[in-house]
Amino acid sequence: MTLHRLEGDVAHAWTNALRFGTSVEDAAVDLFRSMRQQGSLLPTSFALPDVQTNDEPSEDQSSYYRRRAKVIRDKIAKVGKLVQRAGKGHRPFYLIAEGQVWFLSTHAKVAQSASESFVRAHADIYLQLVLQKELREQSGIPVADTDPIGGFGVGVYLMHKVSSNAKNLQLAELRFDVVPKHGIILANVRASSFYKTGRGPDIRLGALDTGHGYSADIVDLRDVSVTRGDAREHPIRGIHLRKSEFRRTRLYYLNILTEFALSIFQRAGIAIERDTFTATHYVREGYLPLASIASLARPLLIVNTTPEPMQATSLMALNDLKSYFPKGYHVAGGRVGFTQPKVKLASRIPRSLTTKYNYLFLNGAKIETNSVRILKAGDDEAGPASTVRGYNCLETQGASTDPYTSMKFAFLMNRAVFGFCTQGLDRSPAELSGLGADTNVSATLREEVKRCLVELSLKEIVAGVKPFPVSHLVPSETVRRLTLLGTRSLNSGRNSRKTLIASIEVDIDSAGIRVRSTRRTPWSEERLANLGFVEQFPFLVDQDQEVRDRQFWMIDATSGKRLRAWHGSFVPKLLLNQRYAGIEAALAYQENERNGLRDVEFYSKSKFYNLLPYYISMRDQGTKARTESLGQLIPLQDRGRWVRIFIPPADGIDGTGTSLSGMRDVMVYTNNGEVIADGLLDEPLLHFYLHTMTNGILVSGGNSKMSLLEKFVRLTLEN
Repeated sequence: MTLHRLEGDVAHAWTNALRFGTSVEDAAVDLFRSMRQQGSLLPTSFALPDVQTNDEPSEDQSSYYRRRAKVIRDKIAKVGKLVQRAGKGHRPFYLIAEGQVWFLSTHAKVAQSASESFVRAHADIYLQLVLQKELREQSGIPVADTDPIGGFGVGVYLMHKVSSNAKNLQLAELRFDVVPKHGIILANVRASSFYKTGRGPDIRLGALDTGHGYSADIVDLRDVSVTRGDAREHPIRGIHLRKSEFRRTRLYYLNILTEFALSIFQRAGIAIERDTFTATHYVREGYLPLASIASLARPLLIVNTTPEPMQATSLMALNDLKSYFPKGYHVAGGRVGFTQPKVKLASRIPRSLTTKYNYLFLNGAKIETNSVRILKAGDDEAGPASTVRGYNCLETQGASTDPYTSMKFAFLMNRAVFGFCTQGLDRSPAELSGLGADTNVSATLREEVKRCLVELSLKEIVAGVKPFPVSHLVPSETVRRLTLLGTRSLNSGRNSRKTLIASIEVDIDSAGIRVRSTRRTPWSEERLANLGFVEQFPFLVDQDQEVRDRQFWMIDATSGKRLRAWHGSFVPKLLLNQRYAGIEAALAYQENERNGLRDVEFYSKSKFYNLLPYYISMRDQGTKARTESLGQLIPLQDRGRWVRIFIPPADGIDGTGTSLSGMRDVMVYTNNGEVIADGLLDEPLLHFYLHTMTNGILVSGGNSKMSLLEKFVRLTLEN
């Protein structure tokens, strides 16, 4: 038994969730009543207009969304009796949800009872609109003069890393997600990138007071002509303890946004409290090690899809991993080497695949961050495209794509089972030849090659070629046969989505986890295939009979019990030790305690301050130093009907940058769908799940936040 109760001076951590003392509907009505002095602002809506365009759908659909935004603004202005007319150039604030366009408007003649009923009926929309409006107003930006959120447009943004006259704007978009079922609202942030087009005026900034003499820059883009860029090129760092960087991290943004929302509700007299994470138990031996799968069972076939010929030195590194990768793979507590596979070079690009090999496709350099290339009829040169658009073209035979995308579509995405192990590497033969060089570029490439080998090893397991050895997970009470289920919805065009479902049958015995069979939704037969899945697993659909996105289930074939692991923006993240009133108060406390050390470059990650519990320590602030082996444990909080799990970084917080760890909320249901609350921590399904996290396997050198079993399903869905 490796699940232990956590006793003593346990740390309490604020999260980015706020929990209402009443229902979300009652909270929205209370907020509306407190704000009647501002003109009785009500959420108003109309159906999202169908904008006609002759443009062919493309990767850059900014012209379509600009046109739609203009149509929406014009329609809002024509409402007349319901909304005050904006002056020339004013762009009313709105959001798009549930197929409707929503905005706040003045309804002076609507009765109080009718107004409150409308707010109650659309409580989540109203709360989001009001909080966005307040963000603008408190930073000094007039609401009537701001651009929209939703669709193509601008929401509420923090300046992230650029000056006001820069062409490339790296911003942090601020959002609020309301979960009425659980009575919570969460602050969330995502990276956004814009490029200024034309010579227009510089952007203007508002200042949001964050306390202790600091403020955050809210961006006003109303007079600036911009187009969206690829935010993946400019991610927001999760945690960075260097003082010059700390206030430009996801951790800081989530803290100030949560504190802002709390202040709005408290000022309105609404019963609300901050959600906390307080571990009640922890798991030992919960991480599966990389060493057990650091080998390939089948030869590795290299397929060069580039016009560049292979060089004599291109495969030297892959044929001699020990010499070219002397440090192996970094894992918690040491290093792991990958067993040398047999490597062969394909004489040409194959027309079909075989189960004799694992395939590594060299795709050449990316174009505009995309590795997928589409060649339309009549064009002389292939252009970059998203993966989904590539699949759509192959489905309709409207264009040809690069060899790797074509192979992946034909031998995975459009098949009903997982059968072939392929991996793409967006590099050229010449780049492979430089693997031995002592440069940063070569170091990055070495990591990419190492990850390709691990991915192929995992795919061998999914294909049933070999088991994943986890013999320590097979005590007598553990389940022996599982069905793994997962879903994924992908945007496949304007107002169109593809929903994929995958199931995996696995056995657990003394050899470990072995895949017996796989089943998945073929891309071209989505509707028919999904009907079969839903008929067998009716819990995959919501009340509207739609398949929910990003699900993961484990079903015990013997008892019929099923486990659901929830993740996403609605599952909170850890932000701050509960001892501190806010993030700026916590930083000021450090500055005061370390008086005379103001020239210190970093904020402290000492257990004395325990700024970020469970990243630093599971124990309360001020506890004497002790060995916790935190990166080897899994803290969890028993919340009755569900268990909240936090996966800490394997090596603790790195002062120069650490990802912000997510959490999983896990529930177990009986075979008739009832939630198990009594004795949840004794459920074998939960125990098995808690022992399938990984170290060094899914995240290089660190703990993954995802179960290995969930990874198997994702590979089956999308490779």
